[in-house]
Amino acid sequence: MDSIRTVLFLLLCLRILHLPLTFVQRLESPAPARRKERKMYFNQVEFGQRVKALRKENGLTIQQMADDLNISYEHYKKIENGGHGCSITVLLDISAYFDVSTDFLLTGRSFETLHIQKQLTEAQTILSDIMKNLK
Repeated sequence: MDSIRTVLFLLLCLRILHLPLTFVQRLESPAPARRKERKMYFNQVEFGQRVKALRKENGLTIQQMADDLNISYEHYKKIENGGHGCSITVLLDISAYFDVSTDFLLTGRSFETLHIQKQLTEAQTILSDIMKNLK
């Protein structure tokens, strides 16, 4: 009976916080370990993989993307393979083209994701305190 009450309580709290119900699993799982150092990290290969995935999701060829971005086929292919960086102008063009943030392209995370993670951490803390007081 206590587990049913707990689940119902968690669902109610998620609704109050206006968080989607899909985040229940994240509340149950432990938070991922954080880096001890907060260094800026950019992985060119991962950046290229994100760009490639976006291109494929939209059913575009490398040539179409290169033409749309006004860069050479070889340059664009090297960007996707992680063998070549791109200028800020091309980065902004890719971001606008796919309607994604530059944060997502560069790091794989977006501001919205970070904001939701903060809310979930706060909700988890509040719910943990409430659960302690219920016992």
